[in-house]
Amino acid sequence: VLRPGATPLGRDLGGRRGLELSTDGSMSRLHATLHVHPGGNGVAVRDEGSTNGTFVNGERVAAAELGDGDLLRVGDSFLILRLRGASAPRDAPPVPGLLGEAPATLALRSDLHRAAPSDATVLLLGETGTGKEVAARALHELSPRGRAGQPFVVLDCGAISPELIESELFG
Repeated sequence: VLRPGATPLGRDLGGRRGLELSTDGSMSRLHATLHVHPGGNGVAVRDEGSTNGTFVNGERVAAAELGDGDLLRVGDSFLILRLRGASAPRDAPPVPGLLGEAPATLALRSDLHRAAPSDATVLLLGETGTGKEVAARALHELSPRGRAGQPFVVLDCGAISPELIESELFG
């Protein structure tokens, strides 16, 4: 729980009150500062000249306003901001194989339901292990093709030579 005012984040805060993550070797001594606005009306983060940077939802920032569910990376540590009283949309319909109630997951479920009925091309991006194939399979199952029984085909592009990839994907 953050108090109003500034909360420093770092590996070695020198006895100052804050969030000290001494085991994170990628974090600077004073890495960033969180600022809770007066009255608790929001939170901002400011990088304090850290070596490895401060990231909000994957984007490097010098300073940024934070919202409920934002993912903050400082060093090798990840923090999720949860605001008191913030109400994440709980009306996102279920998606096969996609579990969780985090705001980003609820937004993804809504996006998949919006994209599924269309013929639009959908590009899913993410690091290894983030669930791109789970999301793709769910999108297929929710689409008219999936409901009609057409198979979901996985193609490992890394296993196809660069010379053949274009003809395999585009004919």
